[in-house]
Formats: sequence, structure tokens, C-alpha cells
Amino acid sequence: MELLTLDNMKQTAYKRLDSLDVLRGFDLFMLTMVGGLVWVTANNVDLPWLTKFALANFEHVDWEGFAPWDLVMPLFMFMAGVSMPFAFSGYFKGEVSAGRMYWRITRRLLLLFLLGAVVQGNLLEFDWHRLRLFSNTLQAIGVGYFFTAIIVMNVRDVKWQAGITAALLAVFWICLALFGDYTPHGNFADKVDAAVLGHWRDCVTWDETGWHFRDEYTYTWIFSSLNFTATVLLGWFAGLVLKGDKLSGCRKCLSLVAGGIVMIAAGRIMGIWHPIIKHIWSSSMTLYAGGICWVLMGIFYLVVDVWGWKGLNWLKPLGCNSILAYLCGNKLYGTLQAAAGTLLFGFEKWAGPWYPTLLRLGAIAIFYAIFLHLYRKKWFFKV
Repeated sequence: MELLTLDNMKQTAYKRLDSLDVLRGFDLFMLTMVGGLVWVTANNVDLPWLTKFALANFEHVDWEGFAPWDLVMPLFMFMAGVSMPFAFSGYFKGEVSAGRMYWRITRRLLLLFLLGAVVQGNLLEFDWHRLRLFSNTLQAIGVGYFFTAIIVMNVRDVKWQAGITAALLAVFWICLALFGDYTPHGNFADKVDAAVLGHWRDCVTWDETGWHFRDEYTYTWIFSSLNFTATVLLGWFAGLVLKGDKLSGCRKCLSLVAGGIVMIAAGRIMGIWHPIIKHIWSSSMTLYAGGICWVLMGIFYLVVDVWGWKGLNWLKPLGCNSILAYLCGNKLYGTLQAAAGTLLFGFEKWAGPWYPTLLRLGAIAIFYAIFLHLYRKKWFFKV
């Protein structure tokens, strides 16, 4: 990871969109703060309505369908694509060589795979047979970003880029339709993961007879990378709309919202034959989630960049350090909650079943204070 200060950020070709930082911050806020708080409260306080709310909104769908919590990963991936037209502007202007760009995208891929292993907890897995190679959101983003970069660097025509995106969605759909079914372990994407990753796949168990796949693990990564790339490409197209100078701010918003609605409808219609399944990143899910991302991006752009409303700027400390926030949100909350407990332990007898919620709020306060400090110091960690 690279530490950027305000001064050397200004020297790069990257022009930051305030709305992108805010939307990214919103995604991290839901993932690292709200989700955990809701579940801690629901698990300790007898509030049936809260448990029902958590199950409906802060839990992944078991297989077919789509819940709000299923949007967190696609939105994170989508925003990686939105930033690319701005981040790659130096290359397209001839200011950055192709060799340097290929080095950047390769380094980013490798770092995201490394950081993904940190999050999964298998970075220091010295038993080669128990190593997990591809099993994390950051790694999926890295793959989608890498192949999107290869495509846009070598295919400049937007129509051809759109055609490639459609081809990725079509190939995934066709292979699932022809070479399996849509059950958790009968689909083609699962078969590819089982064949390619083998015992290096996530959630493999061991006994005296060898290694075995766990039936409850239904996420796929290798073949699903086709649609990881398509998701980042959908973000790329949204970024092109935002970066262009032919439309006014309001028209950009309308274009994104209208395009998003079309994709949502297309995903739903496609889902009649090719179900919306986030676990395998089906093509219908890619379109449906991508459409929601386009709508959200359009709304946030209108509110933050066009209208200039500052009321959401408190999300920027998370959005400007999104990778670091993701890492810390996954690995540090236990430590932060313990630290909060040293200050709040006296409230336990008064708070009763609400005490775990109080501890979680304390951890959230410390977590946010850290990123607020980094933001005020203008220290941003870039992969």
C-alpha cells in the first residue's frame, strides 16, 4: 500500500469525485458499522421486529434472490470501475507509458490478493495444502479491475467495450445453461472452482481420509470472474458519463438513473430464465445490482457534486480510505471493542442486555475517530 498526502495526490492524474468518496463511505459505513451494530443488538435484546429487520436487510440471501446486504460487494466493485476513467486519464493523454500502467494494474492485483488473504486469515497458513487461494471480496475486485484495465487500455471504442461486457454476461449465462443447473453444487461455476482450486478452495475440511468440500459453502470465484469484470466495466461506463463534458450535471444524473432502471428491469427479466444468484455472481444479478449502483451513483452525484450539499461529508473519511477501512473493519473490531470495554465496563449493570450494543457503539466511535484523524491529516492509503 502507498501513503498519499494531499500534496502528492494533487500531482496525480486522479481527479476525485466528492460523490464517489461519499458513496464509497456509505458502503463502508453500512459494512463496518451499521451491520454489526444491528446484529449485536438483535442477538442480545429481545426485540422480534429487530431480528426480523436484520434477517431481511443485513443477511445474504441463502441462494436465489437479492437482499440489501447483497449489494455491499457489488457496489464496492462497481466504484472501483467508476474511478478508472479519472485514474487512467494520464495514460489516455499519453502522459503515462503503457509499461508503467501495466505495472500499476499488476501491482494492484497482487496487493489486493495479498490483502484478501489477510482478511480471510490465511496469509500465514504455512501448510501449503491448507492455503486458500481465491476467496475474498478484495481479490474479486482485483481480478475485475485488472481485466477491465486490460480491456479499456486496448479497446478504446466504447461500443466495443459495451459489446465485450455483453459477451461476458452471455458466456456466463450460456455455460450455466448448457453445463449444469442452478443448484448450489450442480452449477457450472461451482464445478469450475472445484476442479481448479481443489483443496485450496475455501471451507474445505480435512480428516483421515483426505479433504472434502463443505456442502454449505456455495460461493464461486474462478468462472464468476467473468462477471466480476462485467461489474467493474459497468462502473467504468458510469465513470465515463461522470467524466464527460457533453452533459450538464443534472443530465448526467438523469442518464445514470435512467440507465440504472433499464439494467434493473433487464436483470429481473433475465432472472426468469437465469436466476439472480449473488453466490455465483450470475449475469442477471450482475445487471440487477449494477443497475442499482447506477441509480445510487446518479443520486449521490446530484446531491453532493451538483447541488453541493455537505451533509454527507462525514462519510468521506471512510470513503477516502476505503481499502484500509475494509481491512480494519474485518480485523480490528474485537480489539476496539475490548478497548471500549475498559472505559464502559461500569455501565454493564445499568445497561443489562443493551451492554453489548453499548460496547459496539464505543468500538464504532474509536474506529471512526481513527479514520477521521487520517482524513484531517490528509493521509490516504492507496493500493
